[in-house]
Amino acid sequence: MRYVATSFGSAGDFLPTLAIAHALHSAGHEVVFVTNPFHERAVRAAGVEYVAAGELVDLYKLIIEQPHILRTTDGIKILAQDLASTFFAPTY
Repeated sequence: MRYVATSFGSAGDFLPTLAIAHALHSAGHEVVFVTNPFHERAVRAAGVEYVAAGELVDLYKLIIEQPHILRTTDGIKILAQDLASTFFAPTY
């Protein structure tokens, strides 16, 4: 069976998705993980095929530099205005 996994979040979003992708791969399935280049090394280390989506965004650095993005209203606004265009525009 062939699967596509994707996650564009920080560790809380990314790691569970990577664990599922790794388990599927280990069970003999073909898995492609589409994500931000920030996660490339972890995806490849899990033995899963990696496909870049968008430009490199260091999510942890972004959170340290702009901690207000963790507040619900600010975070949603930033995702909608800034990050979504970075992640998706170069992909399509």
